[in-house]
Amino acid sequence: MIVKTTLNLKFRKVSTDTSLYMCRVILCLLFLFSFSKLCLAQDEKEMLQQLDNLIEDQSTIIRAKEQRIQLIKDRFRVKNLTDKQIYDINETLYQEYMAFKCDSAYYYATKNMELAKRRKWWKAYNHSTLERVHLLSLMALFDLAESSLSTIHKESIETREDSLAYYVCYSDLHVFGAEFTEGTPFHDINVREAQEGRRLALSVSSPNEVTGATNIANYLFNNHQVKRSIDMMTRFLAKSKLKMGSRDYSIVTSDLAFFYSGLNDRQNRKKYLILSAMSDLKGAVMENNSLRELATMLMEEGDLNRAYKYINVSINDAQFYGTRLRNMQIVRIMPKIVEAYQIYQHHNQRRLSIITVIISIISILFLIALILLTRFILSYHKSTQMVEKMNKRLHDTVIQLTEANKIVNEKSKIKEQYIGRFLQLASELIDRHEERRRFANRLARENKLSDLFAMIKSNSGLAQDVKLFYKNFDEAFLNIFPHFPQTINSLLNPENQIKIKDGLLNTELRILALLRLGITDNNAIAAILRSSITTVYTYRSKMKAKALDKDSFENRVMML
Repeated sequence: MIVKTTLNLKFRKVSTDTSLYMCRVILCLLFLFSFSKLCLAQDEKEMLQQLDNLIEDQSTIIRAKEQRIQLIKDRFRVKNLTDKQIYDINETLYQEYMAFKCDSAYYYATKNMELAKRRKWWKAYNHSTLERVHLLSLMALFDLAESSLSTIHKESIETREDSLAYYVCYSDLHVFGAEFTEGTPFHDINVREAQEGRRLALSVSSPNEVTGATNIANYLFNNHQVKRSIDMMTRFLAKSKLKMGSRDYSIVTSDLAFFYSGLNDRQNRKKYLILSAMSDLKGAVMENNSLRELATMLMEEGDLNRAYKYINVSINDAQFYGTRLRNMQIVRIMPKIVEAYQIYQHHNQRRLSIITVIISIISILFLIALILLTRFILSYHKSTQMVEKMNKRLHDTVIQLTEANKIVNEKSKIKEQYIGRFLQLASELIDRHEERRRFANRLARENKLSDLFAMIKSNSGLAQDVKLFYKNFDEAFLNIFPHFPQTINSLLNPENQIKIKDGLLNTELRILALLRLGITDNNAIAAILRSSITTVYTYRSKMKAKALDKDSFENRVMML
């Protein structure tokens, strides 16, 4: 009995010790978990503060970027530059503008494409064409992008890097197409085509370079291998020497944020969105997504002040960069922002009502209630102003999109008119040439050499062809702009009015018509109208002298 009691006492002691040990372990684990959560929250807070600081410094960063670009442009002042040197300067400017200002990047990519085509540098032509396709995709001009991509000289694609660039460009085109057509039946088609492009690029993708690694990771993600894609990109970011502020760093961190969304891991997604947004701001990258997505996350979490600040920066960046795709994405998110502000307003109104009741009941707390009421009124007024500002921005963005659509429709109409007209003109010129050839053959067979020489020396046939060209040009242009002569006269002094004969334009109106079509270079105008550059320059100067407003005359013509 004594032994048994002793054993029970020992057992109870051991059990008590074990329970105490387990409680201590659980408390330690809870403490470590709470501490780690606190550290992560502190790290996130510090990162957001760094992001806010970069937003404050954005104007300084952009000025530095513009100064660097100007230094590159100054290289054009060097005399006797070779075509290769001009190409290299244009390429450098494209790289600077690619994520900074779309229309400028498009200009230099197009210049290089034309230069390479003229010199038959097909490898360089392919490179510049892929750059142009990338920008056309961002502009949401997907038909033009596909058409331009089809001009690639595939026989000049020799290296692994060339093949990778081609497939990635094809994939990106459809990625942007999927973003633009979200919510339509075309979205899934674009997603499949983008994945097919990534699949084709796998054989030439290296996991040790940015383009190859991102291609492989995105292919894995879209094949539902989310963890593999995250592991791969995390290892790549850790071992690579990418610096924050570079375009590649922004892309890798943005992809990681996207991959974590596939696991519904909001914490890591937010972390990499912040890193990507910081890199975009530090590198003056205006073509960005991360800050907009981060603003959406913060709005969902209730951090409205920071969310609205970030969405404002995103709107400004999208308008500065100037593409339909980014503006469209902003337009899509704006209703959610307005709705959040309305909820926020309703919440403030409700609190105001409660405070008013408290003021009427508890007069002792009148002073405290008055301070709170003032604070809430100011907050309400501020939110109302911000909503009005957002509505105005939305209205301006819709107007810009409407104007852009009008321009696209007008260009389509011009293209259709001129293609039809000049196909007909080409056919007539071929018939005339064939008729002259037969006549020349007949003279040669009949040994009428003097008549043959007279026919060859005569320029009457050329004059007729030119006259026919002018007639077709005039009729096509007046079909599109039937009131063009009258509108031009409204810009001229009364004593300098222009009259047209037989429903055709004169030389002055043809020059102005080419300006309206976007052809402003004197060399190009002279070539089209078969005149000298001096003649074109003289006519343009005379027309300016006849205008009511000489300084803005040509700009107003181009806006008719």
